[in-house]
Amino acid sequence: MTAGFILNQQPTLVYCIKYSLLNSGFLNEPKEIRQIQKFFADKGWNFNANSSQIALKRMNDVIVIKKSGSKGNTNIYSELK
Repeated sequence: MTAGFILNQQPTLVYCIKYSLLNSGFLNEPKEIRQIQKFFADKGWNFNANSSQIALKRMNDVIVIKKSGSKGNTNIYSELK
């Protein structure tokens, strides 16, 4: 394996949440999963939306999950303050 190959690999989903999403201030306001997916896609990272939801649910020490008031079964995610 070359260094270039390692540096070009996509980071893990948990790493992206902890060190990019949470450090960016993006979740200071509640966001739907599609908005979070776009945040990752804009950085060139592609994750399955279901995997993202599961990872965010497991991070209940730093992520708040609520039902969207306007969209029936949709969750919104924000950073615990």
